[in-house]
Amino acid sequence: MLMSTFVQARARTVYSRIRAAAACTAAARGEDRGGRKEQTKLDAPPNIDSLTLARPLDAVPIALMSRRLVEAGLPTWAWTSRRVARHVHDPDSVVLAARRGEEVTGFAIMGFGDEAAHLNLLAVEPRCRRAGLGTRLVRWLEESARIAGTFEVSLEVRATNAAARGFYKALGYAEVDLLPGYYDRIEDAIRMTRDLRALRIDQPG
Repeated sequence: MLMSTFVQARARTVYSRIRAAAACTAAARGEDRGGRKEQTKLDAPPNIDSLTLARPLDAVPIALMSRRLVEAGLPTWAWTSRRVARHVHDPDSVVLAARRGEEVTGFAIMGFGDEAAHLNLLAVEPRCRRAGLGTRLVRWLEESARIAGTFEVSLEVRATNAAARGFYKALGYAEVDLLPGYYDRIEDAIRMTRDLRALRIDQPG
């Protein structure tokens, strides 16, 4: 499908462009241009997260993180490693991973349609929060969507998760619908959307 190939290619182009723009700070972060840590004793502190497209081997840690941080308390495990791996290979999806060395410290999965994109999942390890990593993940995927010509982004979040709702509101997302029983018919969800034509790239997170 031509649109699928285009979306994936443009997302990878965004990745390359972001890496090029960050080249001036890569040395200070102890990373090379591919996001890997330099093998020297003079590297920057090991608390810097680099963003890379997920690899097939990342499916297991991403799925475990989803179960622990996103799907906790739900009777079924929806985002298994097999499902995550399908999205890694799916040309209509982008799976973005944040890393510290080889450890996955956060991730985001976005699916792209012809007219809209959907943020399926996002999680950041608790010890890595409040440093802007979640915002970086979202903004990277939003930029991919914009370059692909997709300007509507939607997502769902647990109605009881006030912190997540506040996070997305701060990034410009509006609550547009209540979805009763969305999660395993036992917990409601809030649907949130954003029009990327009004993109504000300076939001804190």
